[in-house]
Amino acid sequence: MSTFRRAHPTSCILIFTGLLVWYGLWLLTYWPGVLGNDSIAILMEVDGTNQSGKTAFWYYFVRLFYGTTGRVETPVAVTLIISALVFARILSWSWAQELRKTCLVGLAFIAATPHMVVFLATLYPDGIFAVGSVGLLFELWLCARRRTVSMTSAGLIALTLPLALFMRSNGLLWLGPAAVVLLLVNRRGRKVLGALLVLWCTLGYLASQLHPTRPQGAMFPMVVFETVHFLRPHAMHDLWRTYPGMNDPWVQKAPMVSGETKALLQRHHSLENMLAYSDPAYWDMLIFHPQGPQLIGLSEDDRQTLIREFWRYNLWHNLPSFLGSRVTVFFTAALAEGGFSRAGLRSGSAPTHKGSLQVSAFRTDGAGGVSCQPAAGQSRREVVAVGSVAGVGALVCRGAAQLVATRCGAGAAGLADDCATWCDCAVLQRG
Repeated sequence: MSTFRRAHPTSCILIFTGLLVWYGLWLLTYWPGVLGNDSIAILMEVDGTNQSGKTAFWYYFVRLFYGTTGRVETPVAVTLIISALVFARILSWSWAQELRKTCLVGLAFIAATPHMVVFLATLYPDGIFAVGSVGLLFELWLCARRRTVSMTSAGLIALTLPLALFMRSNGLLWLGPAAVVLLLVNRRGRKVLGALLVLWCTLGYLASQLHPTRPQGAMFPMVVFETVHFLRPHAMHDLWRTYPGMNDPWVQKAPMVSGETKALLQRHHSLENMLAYSDPAYWDMLIFHPQGPQLIGLSEDDRQTLIREFWRYNLWHNLPSFLGSRVTVFFTAALAEGGFSRAGLRSGSAPTHKGSLQVSAFRTDGAGGVSCQPAAGQSRREVVAVGSVAGVGALVCRGAAQLVATRCGAGAAGLADDCATWCDCAVLQRG
């Protein structure tokens, strides 16, 4: 059994408090959170006017914190608080083990980096799912090394287990590591971990029955994405057909999918349209583009047929293409160059929704500002107070960005300009 130094509560509290202040500043600056199309969809589902295609657990999470308060910032704030707690736990443990560089790098380049904060402050399940998965795996690893489940680990597992398992359809994969740890811990730890697994799996099942949804799932997106890729023409095939002596089968053969697959897809839309809207790394164009094939409209029977044909025939006749595509998708996601949109790009990008302040962050006049009026029952004093704090936060961020640009030279000017632009747009205009 491995022995670790116990993390001092003071260090955890200090890191947690620091992250809360930093996250809180960002939340005020981007009040009431970053909202995209999926955010609007889940809010509309809670209001009973839409089906977002997300899991039942994410629906109940948003319903609990938004549906009961009518404030968009509430689920965003809860997400930030949970994330700060998970990060503080991992970072304080690293500090206690004298992994000082690991702790500082994790704090500066993961927990507190602006892109992470924006990722978490977006009302999507992906951010809290990622943090929950990391927190769960960390606690399971500690339990496996110690051969027991401490009270702290039990509490963090109870918190992160549902986030990791049920926020996304592919989260059920984490049942595998949990089952392995069940075999490694002592009898008491096995009872604690087993009880948590039974409890949350039961609640997850009940949630799916009480609010039936049609989530995108983990299998169908990959299958439809790769199947369309298998249909792409091989330019090398056309070239080497002009050489009679060429006999390389991987170059010579035309794209191969089963006849049933082709017939199914062609019943829905033309193959030419699917190829025109296919992308090397994203499946969105095949699903959501209004002029695209909109393959999300496939019936459940057609989906199951497509999945069956993929595993029965299509994958094995296109294995090199599949492996190459998976590498492309993985590294595109891992090395993606994220950024912040400028104010001018925000015009008309999403409808206004209600928060504690009625924020219209997406003006249709192209000005890119933020205007707000009091929500029902909210006093003018509350609006002025929130607006003042947000304004100070925006000024601090803008000043820091300009200081970085001054100290670091022209190389940081672009980043500073982006940050300053967002800060300007995020200031809540009072009145």
